[in-house]
Amino acid sequence: MAVKEDTTSRRRAEETRRQLVTFVDASRDAIFGTSLDGAITSWNHGAEQLYGHTAAEANGQSFTFLMPPNA
Repeated sequence: MAVKEDTTSRRRAEETRRQLVTFVDASRDAIFGTSLDGAITSWNHGAEQLYGHTAAEANGQSFTFLMPPNA
């Protein structure tokens, strides 16, 4: 027995996601994403240049680590 599934919409969505990731990664602007609780989940090269932290350093941190002390 074979199961046939239309994966066209899933393939389109994945291609769109890949394009978005490419655009964000290539942007000189600082772009980062957070979860609903404020943890950084994505961090592009522009954010590395602006904030001076690598993606490895930023991912998983609360976005509040970007605020200056006593702010």
